[in-house]
Amino acid sequence: MGNSLSLLAQRTSASSASDLLLGSGERVRLGAVTRAGHLVKRDPGLDFKHGLRTLQDYAVILLLAGTGRYRDAHGFTTRVRAGDLIWVFPGVGHAYGPEAGDRWEEIYLVFTGSMFDRWLEAGLVNPKRPIWRADPVAAWHRRLAGVIPSQHPIGELAALAAAGRLQAVIADLAAQQATPPNAPAGAPAWLDAARDRLKTGKSPEAVARSLKLGYDTFRKRFAAATGLAPARFQMLRRIEHACTLLRDDLLPLKTIAERTGFADEFHFSKRFRQIVGQPPGRFREHTQ
Repeated sequence: MGNSLSLLAQRTSASSASDLLLGSGERVRLGAVTRAGHLVKRDPGLDFKHGLRTLQDYAVILLLAGTGRYRDAHGFTTRVRAGDLIWVFPGVGHAYGPEAGDRWEEIYLVFTGSMFDRWLEAGLVNPKRPIWRADPVAAWHRRLAGVIPSQHPIGELAALAAAGRLQAVIADLAAQQATPPNAPAGAPAWLDAARDRLKTGKSPEAVARSLKLGYDTFRKRFAAATGLAPARFQMLRRIEHACTLLRDDLLPLKTIAERTGFADEFHFSKRFRQIVGQPPGRFREHTQ
């Protein structure tokens, strides 16, 4: 690859039709979307014939149509279908694709940088929970496609801007994940009430009391049902709301801090940077 992101030619074969959108060997320290594309497969890929592969970067793969299978080095294996979003993490062996008789169509983005490392460190993404749901698939397809710059080639700043847009999509997707993959069918009756009360700003301790549960019991049950501790779930929703306001409005940061439940702009900016990996002002610049 060259030193800048560039539009690549379409590749076709008997088993796949790949329209690669971006390709690059370039890296930026904060973050960059370095590669993206659209791929159709009609028979099992090389991963299933020759074992697991490992990437140095992150990737997300949204299955647009068809079915297949995913497996990884953690021993997790599952069937996947349209609307499933697969996470690939640096250094984690994995394989995914159609099995015999399946058809598979995907859009994928490869990305890197410390902003995404922060998501991993904060537990907002988890290599042991690599499958998310993205319903409706057409809407999330548009969102992910919108991450990709419309003009090529692009340089470092455009790649960084694309990473900012991707973070916004990830935040919205994360907020939609009600239960972890392969969770037992049927959410507990109290769970919707707990989530709704946390979203309104009630403290996790107050929510536990309203459900007549001790806080430790509530915290453990909530984490088992959703994959997130109550406080982390609440903070994620607040940051996700902030991302929406930063992306769609020109409100002052102080106003956004107030609307999302932070004591002041300083604490809002500090927490936003811890979770998103960049200050809210820079996030706004790169997503508008």
